[in-house]
Amino acid sequence: MSKKQKPPLPTPTQEQFNSLNGAYQFYNQKLFDNKLPGCILNFSRLSGSHGFMAPERWKRVDEESFGTHEISLTPTTLYRTPIEIFSTLVHEMAHLWQWEFGEPSRSGYHNKEWAAKMRTIGLIPSDTGKPGGKETGQRMTHYIEEGGKYQQAFEKMPKQYTLPFTSLEGEMMKRLLTGASTSGTDDGEEGDERKSRLKRLRPPSRNKTKYSCPGCKVNVWGRPALKIKCDECGEMFEEVQ
Repeated sequence: MSKKQKPPLPTPTQEQFNSLNGAYQFYNQKLFDNKLPGCILNFSRLSGSHGFMAPERWKRVDEESFGTHEISLTPTTLYRTPIEIFSTLVHEMAHLWQWEFGEPSRSGYHNKEWAAKMRTIGLIPSDTGKPGGKETGQRMTHYIEEGGKYQQAFEKMPKQYTLPFTSLEGEMMKRLLTGASTSGTDDGEEGDERKSRLKRLRPPSRNKTKYSCPGCKVNVWGRPALKIKCDECGEMFEEVQ
């Protein structure tokens, strides 16, 4: 390379996934004694979840059997703080640990073994995301132990592992939760265009019912008579007439 030539800039894909992979390797070392195998890291739009671990979904093209796991984070919930986002990554890494070294229950069920492992790494399982919630069940989240291993590890995580990109859905959710404008400075045609794009992102269908969380005021639409629990504050969504 000549002195006048500059190295190519990293692509958004390289920046985002290098950070995510770096974080995975960091927490593998700090919280799992570097025992977890490598996996496919991804971002997937799964409704009602911060992320998931899908066991043995990948294989090398020259191999016979599928044995590589996938961990995906949900772009819609990237509005959260970095310590919360990476706690989801570690939550799913605990599922990967159990698949490799423990006894997982039926698909999606969080059992006592998984709950005990979560506690050892500083994430407290809770179906409400708050102290006092059930520690096992089909749908489960967690809260971060104050001064626990995960919090200590996060505070030492290199800054370059913080995700450089967020999603449009994540930004929209952040502004809904904080009550901020949906487009920052909404002056002029550019602001109107951004508003229009955000409105098209989740248009309420005429034959769908609107539900609103009484706690964090997030709105969703779905068929009538749904029972929906908010992952953020634990409140049940209420039907809006």
